[in-house]
Amino acid sequence: MLKGHARTGNAAQCEHWYEQMVAAGVQPNVQTFNTLLDGCASAEDTALMEKWYDKMQAAGITADEKVYNALLKGHARKGNTAQCERLYNQMVSAGAQPDVHTFSTILNGCAAAGDTALMLEWFGKMQAAGVVANKVTYNTLLKGYARRGGMTQWGRYFDQMLSVGLRPDVHTFSTALVGFAAEGETAQMEEWFGKMQAAGVAANRITYSIMVTGYAKKGNMTQCEHWFNQMVSEGFQPTVQMFTTILNGCVGHTAQMEKWYRKMKTAGFRANLATFHILFKNFARHGNTAQCGRWYDQMVAEGVQPDVHIFNTILDGCAAARDTALMEKWFDRMQAAGVPANEVTYNTLLKGHAGTANTARCEHWYNQMVAAGVRPNAQTFSTLLDGCASAGDTALMEKWFGRMQAQVSGPTPRPSAP
Repeated sequence: MLKGHARTGNAAQCEHWYEQMVAAGVQPNVQTFNTLLDGCASAEDTALMEKWYDKMQAAGITADEKVYNALLKGHARKGNTAQCERLYNQMVSAGAQPDVHTFSTILNGCAAAGDTALMLEWFGKMQAAGVVANKVTYNTLLKGYARRGGMTQWGRYFDQMLSVGLRPDVHTFSTALVGFAAEGETAQMEEWFGKMQAAGVAANRITYSIMVTGYAKKGNMTQCEHWFNQMVSEGFQPTVQMFTTILNGCVGHTAQMEKWYRKMKTAGFRANLATFHILFKNFARHGNTAQCGRWYDQMVAEGVQPDVHIFNTILDGCAAARDTALMEKWFDRMQAAGVPANEVTYNTLLKGHAGTANTARCEHWYNQMVAAGVRPNAQTFSTLLDGCASAGDTALMEKWFGRMQAQVSGPTPRPSAP
């Protein structure tokens, strides 16, 4: 029971069955705790993982290599390299022998933290310890360099992997695709997909996803659609995250965006908050307030609750359209929806009125901002100064500059007198 729930990272069910086990008079052993620790590691719940480790020690059970590897896995997944080093040292001090799994896990932590220098250092320690790297080790190194855009180093370790007789698999080639996609090198991405096929390695859903999203991020929707169709023809289903990335690639191309949104709905996916963020961004940047309103109604109808980012994007669209009356109406709707305004909200309201040189409304919203307990920042004052400059009111501009300087060295600002 524990093993089943641990594999799915269900820490709560692991704890439930541990209690059932103890209540039945069955004594836990090192395997029991190893399973519990691995479940916490899979769930990335390092706090609970450490609690179980403390319970294990309190029970007088000595940790073995599997226990330390489970602990390392939990911290490595979160990129906590300091904790990985602490546990490694503890492991060695306790007489447990680090193996290829130990080092590969630590390398994965370095990759997750984006620390390729530390990753290389640990690879050196692994070699010095006489531990032979396996395919997982090399794939982890390659993943680390690909994520950081270090494709020259990636190539070096790919060649080294081949030289020691390890055959690249789909994970290996996927790291190449990720790295070149991140650099926007779509030609290289295509080349390595071809190399993967030539090596007899079958593409999977993740591979196709990288190709699709790589072109989407470049805004090349023709190639994006080509790879999307190829993926579907191979029997792999898209995800809502994939559609969201594709929609982001369509920003600035409304017809394409509408087309891909329809495809997403036809595929049976519900748009989430991230999807709507992108849709609003597209229309707001062009000041298309009518479309913002239409998509807001669509979002609410689909049961997705707007957040402060959604409202800020709509307000920015109104500011871009110089429709300050509509902008203030949307602020009222935001309050009615129970969404608290933040500094971006108020700065956007100020931007809207500064754009029309309405210094009176700028002062009104500055006062509202302060009264709400939101501290003005450099952007706030820059916008106020810009509004005064647009209005040609240099005296008021000097006043706001003085208030800005006073805030830097003084207490929390108060609303200005009417």
